[in-house]
Amino acid sequence: MESVQIWTMLLGNFGFPMVLAGYLLLRFEKKIEILTEAISTFNDKCGQLISDTDKQKHL
Repeated sequence: MESVQIWTMLLGNFGFPMVLAGYLLLRFEKKIEILTEAISTFNDKCGQLISDTDKQKHL
């Protein structure tokens, strides 16, 4: 119940666009971190695949 009062107070003080922008930034931050981690993992796997392919060519 307290969080509803905080959101109402923020909405009254800063306006709907500011509150919405803050909410979306907080939500997207988590998704961006997950995507960054996935891209890093993908990059590592691609590098490993290229390395393995180069080793097989030399055999």
